[in-house]
Amino acid sequence: MSNSKIQKIVIWFMIFLIVVSGLLFGVSMLTTM
Repeated sequence: MSNSKIQKIVIWFMIFLIVVSGLLFGVSMLTTM
């Protein structure tokens, strides 16, 4: 049980990191242009 829960948390953390990095990249691109 705990193993699958940890895996789910890791997956959500990875998705969160990808979304945040994508937003930061988009903002930096807009500000430089």
